[in-house]
Amino acid sequence: MDAPGIPLRKLKRCEAVLQRRLKDVVVVLGRSSTARHYEAVCRTCECLGVQNVWILEHPPPRKLEECPTREAAEQLEESFQLPNAGSGIFKKARKFLSVRRFKRTRDLMDACKEEGLDVWCVHGLAREEYSFDFAEAYGCEDLFEGHGGGESSRSLRRLQGMAPRDVPKRVALVFCTDENGFSRELMEGCAEHVTYETKAGTSLHISVSSALVIHRVIHLKRQKGPGVLQRVLGWVAGGAHGGDRGEYRYTYAFSERDWEEMHKGDLDEGTKLELRRKWFKLLAKTEVRNEEYCKYLKNPVKPFGDLRHPNQFREARIPPKMQKRLAAREEKAGFT
Repeated sequence: MDAPGIPLRKLKRCEAVLQRRLKDVVVVLGRSSTARHYEAVCRTCECLGVQNVWILEHPPPRKLEECPTREAAEQLEESFQLPNAGSGIFKKARKFLSVRRFKRTRDLMDACKEEGLDVWCVHGLAREEYSFDFAEAYGCEDLFEGHGGGESSRSLRRLQGMAPRDVPKRVALVFCTDENGFSRELMEGCAEHVTYETKAGTSLHISVSSALVIHRVIHLKRQKGPGVLQRVLGWVAGGAHGGDRGEYRYTYAFSERDWEEMHKGDLDEGTKLELRRKWFKLLAKTEVRNEEYCKYLKNPVKPFGDLRHPNQFREARIPPKMQKRLAAREEKAGFT
């Protein structure tokens, strides 16, 4: 476990994070003029272990639909410029993520095909809350009929009703980060349309919906890992029919070894080496320290098993200058 004064502490934490990172879940963010949206989702990806974040910087779908020809739409995509969303806080939020940008939806779909990714469009807002009614424009009103009844292949499916077998080996979760909606190519080319329903039936902000959806998908994928199937078979063979079987899916009653196996990442060694080289440089801050860290690129240190901060690091952190000012005020007031 982490503690102050441990040799190569940063590298041990770095390796622990690296061993938990996933490549089989890719998060795709649709265009947004608000950097805070990108920041929120990137922080969620860091927390849940998603390594790859792709950004689609295409024009608003309404403008694309107004183009008279396909050539005009492609020209608009090439010339469209977003505000500098890569500056400020978002620049810090993506330091330890692999970010890839696309200007055209077609390029994104081609990349997903090359990577073997099933594309899922995540609908966080109700149909009437989008500023552009893409369902009517694209002729897919049946998508929202029945709202996840499962009778139509294009129906909007509830993520809570999915089982581990419903999640593909590799999936790209596409989030629309504002009210402009999805592009036509994305809507027609995706494999699933999913939503995370709430009992109140209200729409969810991108920072909330992304956290719920990403966590749910990763949770379902990890149930397909080692030890889980044996646990299910033992539960069924034991005749445990008294409770609700649906609740079993969210019960963690595994051994410590099974737990570690379930939460392992899936990055290959080449990707890990590349990320170590990048992360070590960020952590070192000086050339001398970077040379020291580079010795552990191919021979990584033993990672921490628990990434939680020790109690010593949970205390309030007050900058030295502020501490001096506070001490001076206390002395002047006669408290010392």
